[in-house]
Amino acid sequence: MYNFIVVDDKKEFIDIIVKIIENSSKKCKYEYNLKSFLDYNEDFYKTVYTYMKNKIYILDIEVPSANGIQVAEKISLTDKDSTIIFVSAYEDAYMRFIVKCSANYYCSLSKDNLEVELAIKLENLIKRGIQKIINISSNNMLYQVVENDILYIEFDKGKIVIVNENYSVSVNKSLNEMYKLLSNNFLYSHKACIVNMLQIANYSLSKQEVVFKNDKKCNLISRKYVKNMDNFYK
Repeated sequence: MYNFIVVDDKKEFIDIIVKIIENSSKKCKYEYNLKSFLDYNEDFYKTVYTYMKNKIYILDIEVPSANGIQVAEKISLTDKDSTIIFVSAYEDAYMRFIVKCSANYYCSLSKDNLEVELAIKLENLIKRGIQKIINISSNNMLYQVVENDILYIEFDKGKIVIVNENYSVSVNKSLNEMYKLLSNNFLYSHKACIVNMLQIANYSLSKQEVVFKNDKKCNLISRKYVKNMDNFYK
């Protein structure tokens, strides 16, 4: 079951989005609930703070009472696992603010071609299953990383390096800044390293080694943090 929360100050666009979701559910064969709002009002925020699995927000950036990007940042403070899609008639004008925002959003779309683009995005989203996307802006570049794919993150030469199975990305962030973005299955294994506990095959303090399920290895493990790693599996 997917829970869609749609906000747009123009009913005609809400109607378009509702139709796209309806067609998507038939094509991809999933059930859904949908709540729509013409504004970021009290009822909207009640929905935000109501626990529901698989929330997908489709947010208009330009609403008279509030800015959708700022609203998304508020959502992310209490709900880091939901998926956020931005929609705007002037998407390009907001790209700099979108890239620099702290919300973990999935994508931003222009209303000009919404019927095609949103249908494609929803199909891709449903097919792969909702996964948390970590958005990291660094040096005016935006990196989108699927959280579950991360093996570990290490601090090296003033930067953090995010290591996945097939590639790594270096960004100008602190390790602690990154840690605050991550789910509870990420733990420090060393003061200079965070590991994805769900990707670990085994680890040994005596061997100074963390082995991941794809056989990649990391030697950043210390006595100070290994107890927390042990407790994770308890």
